[in-house]
Amino acid sequence: MSRAGRELGALIASIFKSSNASQVGSKSVGRNSMVSAGNVAVLVVLALALFGGNNPVAVAAALVLLLNLLGLDKPVFPFLDKNGIQIGVVVLTAAILVPLASGRISYQEILGSLKQVRTLLAIVMGMLVTYFAGRGVGLLSEEPQLISAIIIGTIVGVAFLRGVSVGPLVGAGILALIFRLFRI
Repeated sequence: MSRAGRELGALIASIFKSSNASQVGSKSVGRNSMVSAGNVAVLVVLALALFGGNNPVAVAAALVLLLNLLGLDKPVFPFLDKNGIQIGVVVLTAAILVPLASGRISYQEILGSLKQVRTLLAIVMGMLVTYFAGRGVGLLSEEPQLISAIIIGTIVGVAFLRGVSVGPLVGAGILALIFRLFRI
């Protein structure tokens, strides 16, 4: 068993030792209880993420669980619920802009690459991915119950399809498929 698996087991054991295990099925088992339906659901996501090798989802699940267990859910969860996706997009966009800002990719290289079919297809794919992501954010806001299914699908994809759980890479993956199909 991996170190992460042992740590997860210890965490689950400590949660169940400090609470009455028969209360797990209830929606809420008291303000000071560590066991709730929400915490159990997050533990399941954490376990699946660790099993599937999906570190970003594992870290996120552990962070949410830790915030909840420390009683920081009331001040932090509404903020994350309202701003979390935007914060993530800002961090991701900043990471994408680093090659430009660092000079690793020059302005001349960008302009020169606009003459290539592959680059133009990459621009179109970027536009499509952002369009789909925008629709996805709207859908998840309207139907938050789908988040769990998407997380499970992401974890299964990482574990069994050798995928990576990063949205913009989906566009690049689709682009790679198009390149192969049309030998571009």
